[in-house]
Amino acid sequence: MVFGKLGSAISSVFTGKRRLDDDALEQLEELLITADIAPKDAMSIIEDFSSTRMDKDVSEDDIKSALKDILSPALSKCEVDFQLPDTDGPVVIMLAGVNGSGKTTTLAKLAHYFQSQGKSVMAAACDTFRTAATDQLKVWMNQLSIPMIEKEGADPASVAYQAYATAVEQKTDILLVDTAGRLQNNPNLMAELKKIHTTLGKQNPEAPHFTWLVLDGTNGQNALIQSDKFSEHVPIDGLIITKLDSSSKAGFLVTLSRQNNVKPVYFITSGEDLKSLNPFSSKNYLNQLID
Repeated sequence: MVFGKLGSAISSVFTGKRRLDDDALEQLEELLITADIAPKDAMSIIEDFSSTRMDKDVSEDDIKSALKDILSPALSKCEVDFQLPDTDGPVVIMLAGVNGSGKTTTLAKLAHYFQSQGKSVMAAACDTFRTAATDQLKVWMNQLSIPMIEKEGADPASVAYQAYATAVEQKTDILLVDTAGRLQNNPNLMAELKKIHTTLGKQNPEAPHFTWLVLDGTNGQNALIQSDKFSEHVPIDGLIITKLDSSSKAGFLVTLSRQNNVKPVYFITSGEDLKSLNPFSSKNYLNQLID
């Protein structure tokens, strides 16, 4: 499990009291980079850290507490108080991401999350050219007794169109739109994603109300590139970070939070269980990363 690895490493280096000298700072910087915090950010953190603590005796608890103080302001900018908008018709949430990011499973977790709040949910299977993807989503939706709009081999945008019309007709609260996994450097597939987004917008100028990019937590710094590239084609409102139970690279969220145009992180997931989706909390994240 990723959470705690950084904390364990700090404990092993700063056992008892230790003077914070250049050697200790260099080791701490290496630990931050190993946790997949970008080198430039690791260096900046160390500079901030050393400005008030250089040549002082510090314990592992001192180190961990100081790191939380340094990282917390930026990470708190990623938090969002998510509320469903008050709108006519269904709230449309569209998911995008690369292959293997956990998009379809995340959609199922979102469906369960909203269903547990008493909302009616419908799914649109817009990964129309991969039967396995549709079948996977169908298994989840059947388990949750949630209707799903699908049409194998059809234009994905046409499935989104039909799904929205059906959701309006059935007075569904939330429409979750699954899309095909696509590499951020494939122009044809990115154009297809944009078409789905545009089609929904023609049916309702506010739709999709949210477009969330699903990022695999094990991809580290590459996830930051994905966020930038997808945003060039469709307006990405926020992020969902998956697989934080198995990644040794959860520190990339630290780097993400320190970017100028940081996007909010709506949810994080860990594990396959439908209940393993939680709203992002910077405090909880830091506690688990560092402690």
